[in-house]
Amino acid sequence: MEQIYFHRHLSLQGLQLNPGEFQFALFGRAVGFGIVPSSEFVDRVQTVETLLYRTAERTMRRPFRERGRRKQTLQKEIDVYVSVPRAASFAVTFKIGSSPQFFLPTLGFADDLVGEMLTCFDLLDRGDERSLRVHIPDPAYYRNFIALASRVAPDGDDITGVGFTAVLGGTTKEVALRRPKKDLPPAEPLPASTILLPTEPVVITGRLEFASKLHQENEIRILTETGSVFRVRVPEGMMNDIVKPLWDERVTVRGNRSGEEILLVAIDPADESGAT
Repeated sequence: MEQIYFHRHLSLQGLQLNPGEFQFALFGRAVGFGIVPSSEFVDRVQTVETLLYRTAERTMRRPFRERGRRKQTLQKEIDVYVSVPRAASFAVTFKIGSSPQFFLPTLGFADDLVGEMLTCFDLLDRGDERSLRVHIPDPAYYRNFIALASRVAPDGDDITGVGFTAVLGGTTKEVALRRPKKDLPPAEPLPASTILLPTEPVVITGRLEFASKLHQENEIRILTETGSVFRVRVPEGMMNDIVKPLWDERVTVRGNRSGEEILLVAIDPADESGAT
């Protein structure tokens, strides 16, 4: 029955998808008939768009762009559009297009891009991190995907699943991410071989006061309510898309302390209901 319900949520319900298009749906108790809290929808849609561009850069074999805005050429080569929401499971259609004066790298690139992103979400939902690491061998791109996917993932309460549906090569492909964010694997900050001292997990809640690049290393500073300042090192792949959007907000940082250094594992908006 659970599989039947997920299939109903992901089904196109008479909608015809064209090449370069895919459906993105939310389901859970927060979803009404054609309505959903904007806090559950807007950030996920923006994150999916970011994932599309990051996937495009990776499939084009471009070095990971740690800082700055995406190149204008990429923005012009690949246009991302979103339809108005539909009812039932609250679904929208993403369309990948190309400006007339530019051409996608290869024929069918839009479908390849959609298929690549759906494959990564499928591996993540199945808990096959080993295959996912093989699929995304670059550590920066891997960390970036895990961190962005965690923002799309359901919370397991208000949103119990997010789903993608596309027609690739004439076959309908459905991928549902049902693992809640708390069950997703961490984006490991650094390979274990680079950490010389024993590590211990730490959790810090405070205001993200500073984000910059110091001495060739990414670093943020967290100011707690007691006035303590913690310096946290940000691994490649997480600063631009994950950390900077939270600047000057109250956040919860999860990391590994090694000696005097804290290595970031995850950062999220703090729970204002009583996080410490």
